[in-house]
Amino acid sequence: MKKLQNKVFTTIYFILTLFIVMYFLVSNYRSYNFYTDSIEKNIRHVSMNINHEFDNSVPAPRNDFENRVFIDYNVYTFYLTDNNEYYKVIDHSDSDNYSEVKKHVDALLKSKNEIKSGIRNIYFNKYSYVYKNGSYLVVIDMTNARNELIKELIQSLIIFVLLEIIIFFIVKVLTRWITKPAVESFKNQKEFIADASHELKTPIAIIMASADEIGETKTNKSYLQNIKDETEKMNQLVTNLLTLSKLDSNVETLFEVVDISKIINKNSLKFESIAFENKVKIKTNIEDNILFNCNNLEINQLVSILLDNAIEHSYENSTIEVNLSSDKKNIYLEVINKGDVISDKDIEKIFDRFYRSDKSRNRNTNHYGLGLSIAKNIVIKHNGTINVTSKDDKTCFKIIFKK
Repeated sequence: MKKLQNKVFTTIYFILTLFIVMYFLVSNYRSYNFYTDSIEKNIRHVSMNINHEFDNSVPAPRNDFENRVFIDYNVYTFYLTDNNEYYKVIDHSDSDNYSEVKKHVDALLKSKNEIKSGIRNIYFNKYSYVYKNGSYLVVIDMTNARNELIKELIQSLIIFVLLEIIIFFIVKVLTRWITKPAVESFKNQKEFIADASHELKTPIAIIMASADEIGETKTNKSYLQNIKDETEKMNQLVTNLLTLSKLDSNVETLFEVVDISKIINKNSLKFESIAFENKVKIKTNIEDNILFNCNNLEINQLVSILLDNAIEHSYENSTIEVNLSSDKKNIYLEVINKGDVISDKDIEKIFDRFYRSDKSRNRNTNHYGLGLSIAKNIVIKHNGTINVTSKDDKTCFKIIFKK
């Protein structure tokens, strides 16, 4: 259910965030275009006046160029000699920035960098140029436009952060409201499974006890065995359902520091006889004295599920490997068996409840597809991860616990 809530939250939050980002991008883009269009008009005006001054065939604009004030921009014209040294400067805006611009032009003309006419990026540059080698250099001071754009950008970022905080809380409330029916349905389902499982335990126990008390005869022997086998299956199913219900309820269980190496060794020895009956061997490579803060019963159940699963799906006369190791941060548990490869499709669903592959991996019909789901829940409860890889007839269940 948490996955559903996280998906709903992430989807709504992403959509709203994307909408806000697009709004601010468009807003800042329009502002940027406004200033670039304004600067472009100044450049065209400057170009017409300069070209008229150097070529009388070009018509002059109606306004007097040298006395024109360029609104919001300071414009300076540097007349150049053939050696690219300026001999005359006109400040069209009578601004106080002339000395700073002069230093910039001195450095610009002395450098070997090519001077390109046109608008430069306003966010990262103070000046744009109209330039003709050995004739003139017109400098358009974009400081005001740059400051306004940066100011608007900062304001947008501040508003964006505030809106994101507001949206975060709104989406959380909205997510609870949207998923409330599903949460209640899931809760009712868990309660039903728990209650039904508890109610089934008693009649199953009575059936098993009654079957044990009935005397065997030649006539009823096969029927009696069928009763015992099926009630045992039902008992195992009910036990698994109760275990899942307990894990789903998030009830706090007792954690204590235990030697997980001993737990793995003990379970490996316990399953050796079962493995022998299935013509399979168990080989262990277990690092000694690995301590882990965990629930002892649940870790025992986890190892039992993995070993039982490995035995059921191993080829005859093959060997199951059980590896346990650790480093400063993590504990690594691997259970590797040689058997039919699990397809990519099945790997994606192998931890789903009641999921069983239709292939020959399920030789034993006494399994209901709950074991690996229980195993995953136990691993998650212990702040770990479980992954499966299957190739070249080898399947590896790898668990990583954080110390």
